[in-house]
Amino acid sequence: MEKEGKRCLRRVVLVPAPFQGHINPMLQLGSILHSNGFSITVVHAQYNSPDPSTHPDFSFIPLPDSSTDQTIIGGQSLDFVLELNAKCKARFPECLAQVMTQLGSDDRIACIIHDDFMFFSQETAKDLKIPSIVLRTTSASNFFARDALFQLKAEGHLPFPENRLQDPVPELYPLRYKDLPLPPLGIVEKVMQLLSKASNFETSSAIINNTIDCLENSSLEECAAEAVEKEVPTKWVPMGFTGMGLHRN
Repeated sequence: MEKEGKRCLRRVVLVPAPFQGHINPMLQLGSILHSNGFSITVVHAQYNSPDPSTHPDFSFIPLPDSSTDQTIIGGQSLDFVLELNAKCKARFPECLAQVMTQLGSDDRIACIIHDDFMFFSQETAKDLKIPSIVLRTTSASNFFARDALFQLKAEGHLPFPENRLQDPVPELYPLRYKDLPLPPLGIVEKVMQLLSKASNFETSSAIINNTIDCLENSSLEECAAEAVEKEVPTKWVPMGFTGMGLHRN
């Protein structure tokens, strides 16, 4: 962008979760933003880090986390995500300070966009007074399925007998219990702890859903209706061919 003869740069910091199904949508979003004039810095965990050569116009900064493949095998993925957030939270302000020292006089961090499972980013953004946006890499319907778990737990229906898997979920027809992202018996509390942190968007400026209107029209309408009910201004904006949509708080 040109402003009074000088190019005013805007930098977006992306924080993807270190799983391929989360990294790809985040980098696709980065490409969309880059094509619209934003500079992109990707702050990522060292574990399963993205390949910088695939996006030569982006800057990449690793967050040391000392994780290995052995960390997440044997059903330890929940512990991995929780521990990853704790480790990265301690180093994230240092990484942002590194980004800021490299900025020119006309450059600034416009916002931080983080995966909902990298929730440590939101608190740091708030402390530094930088706007933050959440990227939900799953569908809008998945968000309501997650929400249903909280409702079921509050009503004492979690965990439930295996013979109820085919039963319809109250108020969520046509979903059945088997259609929900159900946690294995024995780790319900840990799953709910993780989902609670990943679903806390109170200080976020917006939510981006990796979805497309023609596939999830009813779910997106429900999102908008819920926002109206909570008196939250909402707008859905098409985000290019990836089918992403923007829900502004």
